[in-house]
Amino acid sequence: MHKLNHNIKTIYVLLMFVLTVILEIPTANAAPKIFITEIFPNPKGKDEKKEWIELFNAGNEPVNLDDWQISQTSPKQKKTQNFYIKNLKIDAKSFLVIDKNKIKKPLKNKDNTISLINPSGKSVAKIHYDSSEEEKGFSLIKIIDAKNGSIASKSTWIWTPPSKGEKNKDFYYMEGKILSADSKTFIFLIEPPAKQTPIHYKNINTLLLKIFSKQKTTLTILASKEMNGMDLVKIISTK
Repeated sequence: MHKLNHNIKTIYVLLMFVLTVILEIPTANAAPKIFITEIFPNPKGKDEKKEWIELFNAGNEPVNLDDWQISQTSPKQKKTQNFYIKNLKIDAKSFLVIDKNKIKKPLKNKDNTISLINPSGKSVAKIHYDSSEEEKGFSLIKIIDAKNGSIASKSTWIWTPPSKGEKNKDFYYMEGKILSADSKTFIFLIEPPAKQTPIHYKNINTLLLKIFSKQKTTLTILASKEMNGMDLVKIISTK
């Protein structure tokens, strides 16, 4: 009986040892979490050597990008170009810009799908744009509902002023009316909760904004948060 108990204890100790070893094995094979967060395909003037692609590593470990690929495909023309990423590493929770020295082919300005492909040949990130805006970055952004601060959209792509190697700005979705407008700023009443917010703007006729104010037109707008306040990105709709 004593020998049996001893054998049981030995088996228990061995099982606990094996279990501990299994639990302590690092998850080295966990798939890297690499995202495309912004591209800059249409700089002013000649595009060559000025374009770039921004990646973000959302994981907790650095990733060696040797033998990863960037591909661009024109769906209408059914043409694909690939180039390998060499001698680059992206740190954990960090951005990496693949710039003129690493991009071997000019990025197309329209009808283009850009993919990030891992060494196994799997596409882990993909974006498409039908056209581009000069001197703008095509950016992955969050859109926040200004009424309550909730996330209205977690992964939306829009053309914005470039933020190379930095966190993209958050954008705010607002619905309401213009109370007043001058040549640079209009006061926007978010409905509800009847919150007045100054919005800076450019390239929009001030008279048009005053007409919206006089007619009490309900607008849906998109604005970005800047150091000096909120800037109008675009008017989405009117009613």
